[in-house]
Amino acid sequence: MDLFDNIYKLVCRVQMQKREEEFKEKWHLLQNTLQSASEIPGSQPDAICATLKFFWDCIKIMLIDHSNSRIVLISEVIRKNGVKYEQDKLQTRLDNGTLTLDKTFDWLKVEVDKITIRQLRELLNGDVDTFNYVHRSALVNLIVKPATDWSDIDVIPEVLHLDSSRIEYFSEQYQKFVNCATVMRIISDFTFQVQDLQTEDGQDEIETKSAVLTSISKIVLESNPKNVEDIGHLIDIVIDKTPLGGLVCDERMEAMCKEMEAALSDPYHATRTTV
Repeated sequence: MDLFDNIYKLVCRVQMQKREEEFKEKWHLLQNTLQSASEIPGSQPDAICATLKFFWDCIKIMLIDHSNSRIVLISEVIRKNGVKYEQDKLQTRLDNGTLTLDKTFDWLKVEVDKITIRQLRELLNGDVDTFNYVHRSALVNLIVKPATDWSDIDVIPEVLHLDSSRIEYFSEQYQKFVNCATVMRIISDFTFQVQDLQTEDGQDEIETKSAVLTSISKIVLESNPKNVEDIGHLIDIVIDKTPLGGLVCDERMEAMCKEMEAALSDPYHATRTTV
């Protein structure tokens, strides 16, 4: 117990002031747990592990806090000089041959090959609107590219290496949207084929089915299906929490599952590309 008390005192010396109450509250709870565990030998390992985890979490939080405070101090310097520094560093690597722009050229060439002859002339003449159109199209197509392994640095054009984490985030969010929209498209088609759906007073069948789909859409967004393995879990929730469970026969439900699995596993599936 004395050892842990001494470690906590060290934490208090290093922690940011804003963390004082947060750490103190958690430490008091752990002290009570350790005190109780000292009287029950069988519970001591769990209490010690919980305490060590607390100190490890404190260390991680302190590292982040101090890193952030350092960034705040130098943020103005980075804002004023960071871009110029990276531009000069990139140019130096290009000049000495340690870096090429091959992937950047290949990336942009795909979009340039798609534009009309008139747009190509405008681009060669330095037309800003045409340049922005090609550049925006290239960025969008990079983000929406299916089945991209963002851990492979070769998939990122050289001039976008500093933006790789943001591009990966945008791509993940886009794929999440496509997955959810694809699943909802398939469920919607099956739902509107269902007969004998119980309608509420004053509602017609279309309104009732729309209400059911609204509740299903919330389930889909919360479950965020990414692959075939997620479909079974999603269908179980839909059956349990919506009226579809008692109205769709097993054969129809199995057909719906298979179509959703096919759409999620094939990036060029007809329903997915339509979405």
